[in-house]
Amino acid sequence: MNKVLYYSKKKDMNWHGVKFERDVRDIYRDSIVQKKNRQDLDDDFSAMIDELADDNENLRGTKESLTAVIESQAQQIKMLTEKRNQSGNGLLIQIPEAVQEAYKDEIKDLIIDALQAAYKASDNKRTRRQVLLEKILSINPATGEGLGKFERAKMILHSDPDLSSSNSRAQLRKLGFEIEEFENNHQKVFFPVDDSCYITVASTTSDKFRAGKNAANELKNMLSVYTG
Repeated sequence: MNKVLYYSKKKDMNWHGVKFERDVRDIYRDSIVQKKNRQDLDDDFSAMIDELADDNENLRGTKESLTAVIESQAQQIKMLTEKRNQSGNGLLIQIPEAVQEAYKDEIKDLIIDALQAAYKASDNKRTRRQVLLEKILSINPATGEGLGKFERAKMILHSDPDLSSSNSRAQLRKLGFEIEEFENNHQKVFFPVDDSCYITVASTTSDKFRAGKNAANELKNMLSVYTG
């Protein structure tokens, strides 16, 4: 460019010199315009990338919100379905809020077991009572959730009737029972949700076999909802 200005100051510049100067200026101007256009494009592209990043972040937040809503609704549907299945054709037994189950479906199995006992106690006559019990029990089997629990607890008491082994106590706790020291060197076995019902186990016994059998039977009678 300095060379162009140098030539422009010469008094004897001819037509070719003028044309050369014009061409150089046009090229310079075009290069400036192209550079500016490229810069504008870069700026636009950067702005577009930033905008897309913001949109992506917003979409991610929206997705997380929708996922949380869907999971919440799914949980509500599950709860309603369980309530509907429990209520059947509209019959619903109210359970006091203070009553807590020692294990899953304890109350349901209690009711089914009581109905089974009533059905077995009825005579062979086709009474309305017997028919209703039979139909109800045919579609409402007991879950048996606690049966295995009590069978394992009975085996522990048979093998260790005085619960002198820490392993035996740990196994009972794993099954959901609690063990505490009781008066006169006895131990108290109960469910944590209700310590008013319990059995006592002597810390020492002379006849372990008989003591274990008695403790196992007492556990079933005192803490199990199953009569069979």
